[in-house]
Amino acid sequence: MIDKALDLLLWISKKLPLLPDALVRQLRNRRRKEILRKLLSDEDYKWRNLTTLMRATGTSAEECRNLLIEVGARASLKKEGDEQWGLIERVGFGSKE
Repeated sequence: MIDKALDLLLWISKKLPLLPDALVRQLRNRRRKEILRKLLSDEDYKWRNLTTLMRATGTSAEECRNLLIEVGARASLKKEGDEQWGLIERVGFGSKE
Protein backbone atom coordinates (compact mmCIF):
# COMPACT_ATOMS: atom_id res chain seq x y z
CA MET A 1 0.00 0.00 0.00
CA ILE A 2 2.85 2.38 0.83
CA ASP A 3 4.41 1.59 -2.57
CA LYS A 4 1.21 2.62 -4.35
CA ALA A 5 0.99 5.84 -2.34
CA LEU A 6 4.62 6.68 -3.13
CA ASP A 7 4.07 5.95 -6.81
CA LEU A 8 1.02 8.22 -6.82
CA LEU A 9 2.89 11.05 -5.10
CA LEU A 10 5.81 10.76 -7.50
CA TRP A 11 3.40 10.78 -10.46
CA ILE A 12 1.69 13.88 -9.05
CA SER A 13 5.07 15.55 -8.56
CA LYS A 14 5.75 15.17 -12.28
CA LYS A 15 2.39 16.69 -13.14
CA LEU A 16 2.57 19.53 -10.63
CA PRO A 17 5.90 21.31 -10.91
CA LEU A 18 4.97 23.39 -7.87
CA LEU A 19 5.44 20.46 -5.52
CA PRO A 20 8.44 21.34 -3.35
CA ASP A 21 11.71 19.73 -4.40
CA ALA A 22 12.33 18.72 -0.80
CA LEU A 23 9.17 16.59 -0.80
CA VAL A 24 10.09 14.93 -4.08
CA ARG A 25 13.61 14.23 -2.77
CA GLN A 26 12.16 12.79 0.45
CA LEU A 27 9.84 10.47 -1.50
CA ARG A 28 12.68 9.28 -3.73
CA ASN A 29 14.93 8.66 -0.74
CA ARG A 30 12.19 6.68 1.00
CA ARG A 31 11.91 4.44 -2.07
CA ARG A 32 15.71 4.15 -2.25
CA LYS A 33 15.87 3.07 1.39
CA GLU A 34 13.27 0.38 0.70
CA ILE A 35 15.39 -0.92 -2.17
CA LEU A 36 18.52 -0.93 0.00
CA ARG A 37 16.75 -2.82 2.81
CA LYS A 38 15.47 -5.44 0.36
CA LEU A 39 18.90 -5.94 -1.20
CA LEU A 40 20.66 -6.13 2.16
CA SER A 41 18.03 -8.49 3.60
CA ASP A 42 18.38 -11.04 0.79
CA GLU A 43 19.28 -14.39 2.38
CA ASP A 44 21.73 -15.15 -0.43
CA TYR A 45 23.87 -12.07 0.24
CA LYS A 46 25.08 -10.99 3.66
CA TRP A 47 27.28 -8.27 2.09
CA ARG A 48 26.72 -6.15 -1.03
CA ASN A 49 29.14 -4.08 -3.12
CA LEU A 50 28.64 -0.35 -2.89
CA THR A 51 28.66 -0.19 -6.70
CA THR A 52 25.72 -2.60 -6.87
CA LEU A 53 23.78 -0.59 -4.30
CA MET A 54 24.51 2.67 -6.13
CA ARG A 55 23.28 1.26 -9.43
CA ALA A 56 20.12 -0.17 -7.88
CA THR A 57 19.21 3.15 -6.26
CA GLY A 58 20.52 5.57 -8.88
CA THR A 59 22.67 7.42 -6.36
CA SER A 60 26.23 8.66 -6.08
CA ALA A 61 28.63 6.98 -3.67
CA GLU A 62 28.15 9.72 -1.06
CA GLU A 63 24.34 9.65 -1.32
CA CYS A 64 24.28 5.87 -1.13
CA ARG A 65 26.52 5.77 1.95
CA ASN A 66 24.26 8.27 3.73
CA LEU A 67 21.15 6.24 2.91
CA LEU A 68 22.88 3.02 3.99
CA ILE A 69 23.66 4.50 7.41
CA GLU A 70 20.05 5.64 7.71
CA VAL A 71 18.77 2.09 7.09
CA GLY A 72 21.10 0.63 9.72
CA ALA A 73 23.93 -0.67 7.56
CA ARG A 74 27.68 -0.47 7.97
CA ALA A 75 30.71 -0.88 5.76
CA SER A 76 32.89 -3.96 5.95
CA LEU A 77 36.06 -3.66 8.00
CA LYS A 78 38.07 -5.52 5.35
CA LYS A 79 40.64 -3.35 3.64
CA GLU A 80 41.08 -5.32 0.43
CA GLY A 81 38.58 -5.55 -2.43
CA ASP A 82 35.46 -3.56 -3.19
CA GLU A 83 33.64 -1.56 -0.54
CA GLN A 84 31.05 -3.90 1.00
CA TRP A 85 27.96 -3.02 3.09
CA GLY A 86 25.66 -5.11 5.28
CA LEU A 87 22.81 -4.58 7.71
CA ILE A 88 24.13 -4.35 11.25
CA GLU A 89 21.35 -6.66 12.44
CA ARG A 90 22.76 -9.34 10.12
CA VAL A 91 26.51 -8.71 10.23
CA GLY A 92 26.98 -7.21 13.69
CA PHE A 93 29.89 -4.99 14.65
CA GLY A 94 32.65 -7.60 14.97
CA SER A 95 35.90 -7.62 13.09
CA LYS A 96 35.45 -11.26 11.93
CA GLU A 97 33.93 -10.99 8.47
